[in-house]
Amino acid sequence: MTKEELYDLIVHKNYTNDQLAAHFNCGVTTIKRRKKEFELVGLKTNARALSELEIKHIQSLITEGLNLNKIVTKSEISEYRIRKYISADWLKLLELNNRASNSNQQQIGTTKRFLEPTRHTAYMVGLLQADGCITADGYVSLVSKDKELAQQMAAFISGNLIKDNKGYYKAQVKDFKNFEKFKKVTGLLPRKTYINYEIPRWISCNKEFLEYFLVGVFNGDGSVVYKRENELTITVEQHSSQQKFLLEINNYLNWRTYTYPDKKESFIIKSSCRSTIEHFARFYVPNEFALSRKKDRFIERCKI
Repeated sequence: MTKEELYDLIVHKNYTNDQLAAHFNCGVTTIKRRKKEFELVGLKTNARALSELEIKHIQSLITEGLNLNKIVTKSEISEYRIRKYISADWLKLLELNNRASNSNQQQIGTTKRFLEPTRHTAYMVGLLQADGCITADGYVSLVSKDKELAQQMAAFISGNLIKDNKGYYKAQVKDFKNFEKFKKVTGLLPRKTYINYEIPRWISCNKEFLEYFLVGVFNGDGSVVYKRENELTITVEQHSSQQKFLLEINNYLNWRTYTYPDKKESFIIKSSCRSTIEHFARFYVPNEFALSRKKDRFIERCKI
């Protein structure tokens, strides 16, 4: 066997050591010796890689809140292969499911990271303002049909990611210990839908934090759509009780305000002005939390 032949079978065909031994009609020890000689030891060949379909199936089981043992049983995929080939983010969520199962808790995690004034915290505060729910007994939840948003929150709070029977994803934590501090730092209160939310000063006074906050709000309640062939429209729509908040963020965005007769429960800010849209896109598109489906529309139509 040559180094090129061995490399091709390992990298392009994902052969395991056993498969390589069968292919070259030799023992596994010989394969290991040749890999060492050819400096190919670091390549993953001792377990068959997961297919895209297998990875999606495992991700769906993790989303259901199942622990590793149950996933192994349902998927009939070994624990070793699951741990080796799923991404680090999904592995972290799997470990959270395992911890929750071992402690007999439905929800675990903490709001402690919200107490640190960082750009990531500012983004998560904006996302919760749009799609979050706060209860008086210490629960902080984000519910969304967008799995990516719920996954972001679950990772941030070290909580579980659960999918209900209606297709919604939920990231939730109960952390009564830090709850009072959480409310002061975020400005989020129980039954927030029915009050006029105000942006915390530590966010509004810092340009970078504010932009991250606005990305969170836009990811949760914003949209970017084609109205006509050459016209792009960006919108943020919330409950009418949030009119004061939308007017506040509009001081920075400079969009237009709308109320529709058939949407009395909603208040809307939006813009179709190209320069205004491109100004927003310039800080939205490079943001690490920008949703790809929204980002792609800006990239396609804007000069940024």
